[in-house]
Amino acid sequence: MGDARVHRDRRALVVPVDGTLPPVCVLTGDPTDHVERHSIEVAPRLVRWLAACLMHHDLQEWFTKKVDLDLPLGDGVPALRRRRRAKARLSLAIGFAAIGAFLFGDLESWRWLGLMPFVAIVAIAFGAGLALQPLPLPYGTRVRDGHVWLRGVHEGALDGLPAWRGTAARDAA
Repeated sequence: MGDARVHRDRRALVVPVDGTLPPVCVLTGDPTDHVERHSIEVAPRLVRWLAACLMHHDLQEWFTKKVDLDLPLGDGVPALRRRRRAKARLSLAIGFAAIGAFLFGDLESWRWLGLMPFVAIVAIAFGAGLALQPLPLPYGTRVRDGHVWLRGVHEGALDGLPAWRGTAARDAA
């Protein structure tokens, strides 16, 4: 069962660092018993933004805290992963078909085939990006007073949780 000290702060889930989450999938909002341990990196928004703009990942590492949490992931998560892989494969197939159309098509009668290299580059880059990027998990935005604020959590996982009231809510539990 979930920890009584788990709260919601608007669209964020507030979890004690040593607490357990309710048995609701954080990605789909469905009830679940399956739990996976994940290391959540928590960095302030400004630091994440500056690190992305300056392409200086060491900057983010200096200000990042890591918290290990057991995240409940439901039966719908493998389906999300399968859909993502299917989209990546489809995009890669379109890219390679565009290359084939360019190489083996009649460029003199169908002038638009000259655009196929550009279509191929975009489709292959999109497919490779989808294939290489992991499924987005909730991310931490803040660590304070032994609690972690997680964003990117499904609304179904937030429903029914008490509102965060600061340290008074923590002391009452």
